[in-house]
Amino acid sequence: MHAVFAKRLLCAALLLGLLPLRGTAQLPATDQRASLRARLRTQPADTNRVLLLIELGQQYEASQPDSAKALYQRAGRLSEQLHYPRGVVKYIANYTGILNTEGRFAESERLNQQGIALSVRHHFRRYRAVSYGNLANVYLRQEKYPLAIATQLKALPAFEAIHDTASLALLTNSLSVCYQYLHQDADALRYGQQALALARPLHNDMLVAMISNSIGNAYKGLGRLPEATQALRRSYALGRRLHYVEAQKSAAINLADIDVQRGQPALALPLYQTAVQLADSLHDVEGLADAWKGLGRAYFELRQLGPAQQYGRQALASAQQHGANKVVLDCYDLLADIAVAQGQLAASRQLRYRADALGDSLLNTAVVRSAQEVEARYRVQQQRAVVAQQQRALAQQRHWLLAAGVGVGLLGLLLFTTYRYFRQRQKLDAQRLQTLHAEAETQRLQALLDGQAQERQRISQEMHDDLGAGLTGILYLSHALQGPPAQAGPAAARIGEAASQLSAKMNEVIWTLNDAHDTLESLVQYLRLQMAELLDNAGLDYAFEIDDDLPAARVPKELRRNVYLVVREAVHNAIKHADCQCVTISMHVRDGALQVCVRDDGRGLPVGEAGPAARPFGNGLANMRQRIAQLSGQLRFETAGEGTCVCLSVPLAV
Repeated sequence: MHAVFAKRLLCAALLLGLLPLRGTAQLPATDQRASLRARLRTQPADTNRVLLLIELGQQYEASQPDSAKALYQRAGRLSEQLHYPRGVVKYIANYTGILNTEGRFAESERLNQQGIALSVRHHFRRYRAVSYGNLANVYLRQEKYPLAIATQLKALPAFEAIHDTASLALLTNSLSVCYQYLHQDADALRYGQQALALARPLHNDMLVAMISNSIGNAYKGLGRLPEATQALRRSYALGRRLHYVEAQKSAAINLADIDVQRGQPALALPLYQTAVQLADSLHDVEGLADAWKGLGRAYFELRQLGPAQQYGRQALASAQQHGANKVVLDCYDLLADIAVAQGQLAASRQLRYRADALGDSLLNTAVVRSAQEVEARYRVQQQRAVVAQQQRALAQQRHWLLAAGVGVGLLGLLLFTTYRYFRQRQKLDAQRLQTLHAEAETQRLQALLDGQAQERQRISQEMHDDLGAGLTGILYLSHALQGPPAQAGPAAARIGEAASQLSAKMNEVIWTLNDAHDTLESLVQYLRLQMAELLDNAGLDYAFEIDDDLPAARVPKELRRNVYLVVREAVHNAIKHADCQCVTISMHVRDGALQVCVRDDGRGLPVGEAGPAARPFGNGLANMRQRIAQLSGQLRFETAGEGTCVCLSVPLAV
């Protein structure tokens, strides 16, 4: 899932760094560049020379970013010498686009903050909006999605006020990319189509190429591959015609991803290799790592595990070095698949755990809710502004009607004014009601966030109790390592066992929190994997009996966690107390309920009137009953002298 997600969205995000939020003309012919260079040779060192340097840099930016970067730097230095703040802001707006492509986000963020401050100080309304838009791109590339959306929404009203359609199109496209990262592909497609509608009347093919790539990614996320292929091919063709290297690279990677998704990896290989060359020419480290990862995936699908592993590791090292976490996540998944194909199951499990942990840190429910809350607040503010504007208009209208009523006729005009007044009040009340609904929705989202915070607090307490106790035990055992060798050996073994238990507990917590595992199939697979590992370590024979056609049912976190803990306790009791040779675990769905039975061939349990008699090993059986009772389920114990069977049944929402 993580691999598909990252491949769908990464290349679209890279396009944002290429063009800062400004209206860029079509790429001129070579003689036009020569004309600009000739003018530069005769232009004195004044503010016009600053503007010429920036204009020439814009013509080189799409095909020769190094040349553009040098021209922008010259413009920035000259602006500082001339104390020309508008030139400094224009230099920042253009130069930071190249910094984003190179992955130099900290420097880009600092410069854009400086651009915002200068624009506010000198009342540069347009460049303040440009700087906000560029800063939003930096936050997007740093995977700070709620902050990116909030910053973009600050720029929208400013661009609308100055009727800057090109910048509005770019900013709307940025919102599309944000929602792609948040898995909200329908919203991403909606914003992408809005951006394309704004860009087409401008006849700016570079802008259309960029937006087409975002639309193609949104279609791909929705599974509409023919439409995705059409949009991406349009982007690639425009990039080649305009020498727009970034568009060619991004479209090549995305088209290759579709070929792999369709089961045609051989067709994807030349596209990925082309993307490697294009990314290298742009010094685009993130794009280069993404193309290497794509090559690894294509070779894996062709069952050429050697080249697949080589490219996967190469991409992982580069992505980790430059903080490209989305590519790192894909590489973990790729290398885990390769490890399975090579029979290295332990290495595959470790890679899966890393991928799950990284995926949960990058994109979880709290991040999505936070982004939705940001937009909800923005919509509420818009509605309030509309209401305030209508209130002002209504007040002005009332004054005009009052003055006109004196001249035209008091009685007739008074009736007319009253009628119009009440009609306006009705509209105003309806809009106020919409505002209240929007505020209520924001409060609901906040309540959801508070509930998630309480859940995190519960998990934090559980980790403190379980993991804290384990770490304390390791601390005390470590003192024994400094004693005689006869004590050090057993202590080291117990430390290893305690560390293993802590690692297992951490994996359980990560698995419980991951919303991607809220399915019956995921629960059954996880139970099978974990119980097999317990029984393998105990040296016991075991067997699983599982329905072939499990229903597609959502399993909440609480049900997953309690069922897993009860089954683990039953298996643990069989290992520790039953003196058995074989354990059989069956999992079935009967009458809308999940039924799990753990059966051993050991010596059985002594049974009283209320079930199995208490044993010296603690409150395990009572805890099992309590957990199943919380799920409105049933737990029973069956023993006949030889062997014990622990059966649980909990209702499912199919």
